[in-house]
Amino acid sequence: MINLSKNIRDLRFLFYGENLKARAMRGAVWTALGYGASQAIRLASNLILTRILFPEAFGLMAIIQVFMQGVAMFSDLGIGASIIQNRCGDKPLFLDTAWTIQVIKGLFLFLIMAAIAGPVASIYEAPILGYLMPVAALSAIISGFTPIKYQTANRNLLLGRLTLIEVLSQFISVLVLVALALWTRSVWSLVFGGLVGSATKLFLVYKFMDGRNSSLSWDPNSLRDIIQFGKWIFLGSVVGFFANQGDKLILASYMTKSELGVYSVAFGISSIVWALHSKINHHIFFPIYSNLRDLSSAELRPRVYKARILMCVCLLPPLILLIIFGVEVVNFLYDQRYVKAGWMVQVISAGYVISVATNIGPFYLAQGNSRLMTILIAVKAVIFITCMLVGAEYLGVSGVLVGGAVSHFVFYFIETSVYRYYKLWIWELDIAFLSIILCVVTYSFSEL
Repeated sequence: MINLSKNIRDLRFLFYGENLKARAMRGAVWTALGYGASQAIRLASNLILTRILFPEAFGLMAIIQVFMQGVAMFSDLGIGASIIQNRCGDKPLFLDTAWTIQVIKGLFLFLIMAAIAGPVASIYEAPILGYLMPVAALSAIISGFTPIKYQTANRNLLLGRLTLIEVLSQFISVLVLVALALWTRSVWSLVFGGLVGSATKLFLVYKFMDGRNSSLSWDPNSLRDIIQFGKWIFLGSVVGFFANQGDKLILASYMTKSELGVYSVAFGISSIVWALHSKINHHIFFPIYSNLRDLSSAELRPRVYKARILMCVCLLPPLILLIIFGVEVVNFLYDQRYVKAGWMVQVISAGYVISVATNIGPFYLAQGNSRLMTILIAVKAVIFITCMLVGAEYLGVSGVLVGGAVSHFVFYFIETSVYRYYKLWIWELDIAFLSIILCVVTYSFSEL
């Protein structure tokens, strides 16, 4: 009875306390629940839309998203990361300056997308892109006005209301999107659904998130701090664009728009776990590392060990299942038009599983070392593009995907050299997890 009472008190402390551990636990729970709800909504909408729209619509939207993300990353100053990492990240003047930069960036993104719409439409021989891209880019203006209190909630690991707003805005967006798809049977439904989602999120943040709303301000000292930290984020985002979108850019040269739509379905399934891993790194580990920035490597190492164990126990099983049963999953969820997505799911998941099993999160960024982050992203981009081009040379379309998966393993050796330098490499876990992955991959692809 005493132990039970103690356990109950410990649980109450974890979920109601205000120390870092309690906030991290609550944040992790909210992130997992929110991501699960988000993916359920996404999967349901995807299953519905693939039966309403043709694969070409998803191929066109994939092209738009590549350029939207590209322009966004080419102008990224790491405003959110600056707020989380900077010791002045809770000062009103600093936050208002950050918001002003964010608003200007949103307007800039729209103008760039409108300017490149015509040339992109010509390159891909799809005139409708000339109209789709500027309209889709309106979401950048809308998102630019999102109050900075959204970022400060992340800094303080107060993720409950933030998560609810994310899920609710996505749900409303999907309802509108499906309704428009049934009405128009056109790719325009995907574009306007995205705009509704951005507008809904902006409204909900303004109305229902605690904290002050942002106002226009321009403080030279805050601007200098943001640029000093963000200049490497900017360079990292530029090269990160090629690391994150290189597959679509290369595949667009080998595939029809219909085939690219099939690939986008496969990528959406395979990236579910990787995206959750990235969200946990950004929303949980990054703020935690920022709070623990003054610890030595010896003090930080046991915390990294526990975090890796927990992360791998939760995230490796679903990736392993996708590697083994990717074809069956696609055949169960989609019709015959998407059957080729099955083997793609297996190959893409085989790459992601390596990164999930070995990555320990952005501890160096929390220490203000955005330069190292940029170098790692640049190296990863070079490895990624090189492996895909080599694969394309020998195996065509399938070689691009195989090369992308292999690049995760090649980059592992670069990443672990950084971990060794900071005395945070836990080789015992790497051997254990990579051995399991090798067995699974060998079994799965021997069946193909």
